[in-house]
Amino acid sequence: MYSRTGEEVQVSPGSSDVVLSENVRGATTFQLVGCRARDSVPDALRPRCVSLKDASRSGSYVRHDGSFLRLDAKSNTAVRFS
Repeated sequence: MYSRTGEEVQVSPGSSDVVLSENVRGATTFQLVGCRARDSVPDALRPRCVSLKDASRSGSYVRHDGSFLRLDAKSNTAVRFS
């Protein structure tokens, strides 16, 4: 995954935050998988709903946390829409 400016991102070793990587070797590989929050996504958005899974951590998925991205366990993928 890349930032808007084209920089690689990684999961921060000290937290579960998705942050800019210092170099390509530190970048995290994510897999695009089926929507994990399908039940909480409005019907109109379900066809476009996908999830990102950390390829190196079993059961860890990216989710929105305000204006940030975090890596959380599979059991914590709920998304709130206002």
